[in-house]
Amino acid sequence: MAGEGFSWLLRGDLLGLSLAFGREMGVETLLHRMGADPTTVALRGQDADLNPDGYPSYREELGDLSYEEDGYVVRAGVYGDWAWAWEETSWQCVADAELIKRVSSGTVALTIFHNLDGSTALAYAEDGVVITVLDTLRDPLLRGVGGSDPERFRTFLPAVDDGFDDPLAMILTFVEQHFGAGIREADLMRHPVWSARLIPT
Repeated sequence: MAGEGFSWLLRGDLLGLSLAFGREMGVETLLHRMGADPTTVALRGQDADLNPDGYPSYREELGDLSYEEDGYVVRAGVYGDWAWAWEETSWQCVADAELIKRVSSGTVALTIFHNLDGSTALAYAEDGVVITVLDTLRDPLLRGVGGSDPERFRTFLPAVDDGFDDPLAMILTFVEQHFGAGIREADLMRHPVWSARLIPT
């Protein structure tokens, strides 16, 4: 379905991406584990025009910060079994090596990172232990480069040079198909959305 999963992200020019996912947890739990300032966690409407239910306005309360490198603003929601958090301009999902461990406590977690330079990374953790890290800066072919079981996904992921020349598209497709994680375009862009400001490490 259009606007589901990650397909909508791949239709345009995506400059950067910093995402965290935690399975079978509420959004507030995910934000807490990511280190959000609890005084900033709230369900907010996108703006006054798209906010008929009287939620606080995301654009008025956090909108200006979302364009600043040190703003540490995240929007968050739920897709299937997964809570997700989208970092606007920060990259705590990779800058804070402990984040994925905290998020995965008692469950599993994923982080996806894509930078302006084209580097792409995926990390997967179970119950506080990083299992697999894929990173095009360390291995352009996305063979495992870290974690307790670096090769965990080799049977599921085709090599980048085996017909998949876009690592980000490959990772997003894999995460959506293998784990059932994603983000609805409307949940990020139009519907009321959970948001907060992270406390940087």
